Amino acid sequence: MTEARTPRIANFRGVLPCNNFLYPTESWNAQHEVPEVKFHDWRMFVIHLEDGRWATNGFVWNIAAGVDQHGDPCVFPNRSKAIRASAAALVARARYRMGLEPGMTYHASSEQGALVIDWARRVVERETKGRTRQMDLFGGVAA
Repeated sequence: MTEARTPRIANFRGVLPCNNFLYPTESWNAQHEVPEVKFHDWRMFVIHLEDGRWATNGFVWNIAAGVDQHGDPCVFPNRSKAIRASAAALVARARYRMGLEPGMTYHASSEQGALVIDWARRVVERETKGRTRQMDLFGGVAA
């Protein structure tokens, strides 16, 4: 009896996961681009996989299954779709946090949420419309 083997999971450079996690090949952080943003974890990232696909979740088991812990797709055929999915997840998280009561951990004011949502939309536009990609600003070396 032959066992089905899981295909090798690595990034486009052949870097293998560390502790079952594959680190992003490109990432964007709202706090670095919008000074008014106060939380450090408003970020989006994508991983360019060795087989040419793109992922929005770094855990090996999620990449192998093609879905994240919530059952949402996390592996995409191209960079644009992955960036859009990462932005959609960030927007959903911002909206959830705006609904939390003030004083609760991770509460975001409507002003903070609006800044983050607007920033995510700008990143999608910038990174998917054929403009200069973030990695091209640094000589083509992905973060």
